[in-house]
Amino acid sequence: FSMHKRIRPISAHIHDIFRISKLILTFSSLLMAFVSVIIICSSASFSRDYAKLLIILIFSAAYFDVYSQFIFDAQYIMPWLCVYRDAPMINIPLNPAWGFIIWVSLIALNSPLYVACF
Repeated sequence: FSMHKRIRPISAHIHDIFRISKLILTFSSLLMAFVSVIIICSSASFSRDYAKLLIILIFSAAYFDVYSQFIFDAQYIMPWLCVYRDAPMINIPLNPAWGFIIWVSLIALNSPLYVACF
């Protein structure tokens, strides 16, 4: 009984469909973030401090999304903790371990913003 199983790679066509889908979802996320900021800025029902916190939260989440999809582009191999970069659109020479550390740090930066908003 072997614990190592062979993993078949997906076809190039399906891989391209996933990449296009990620691109579309990332741009739609940025568009929704922009619309949300416009709504927050034009609404008089938010206090000034709360509106600032919401806008910072939206920008940090949008930056996290762009980093995850365009720069890090991580592919996780489970059940082993192994991360490798697939084919980032912005190819910065980045070790996958450092990319993962930056990714986790961006998640951790959002936590105080959520706590401050609520």
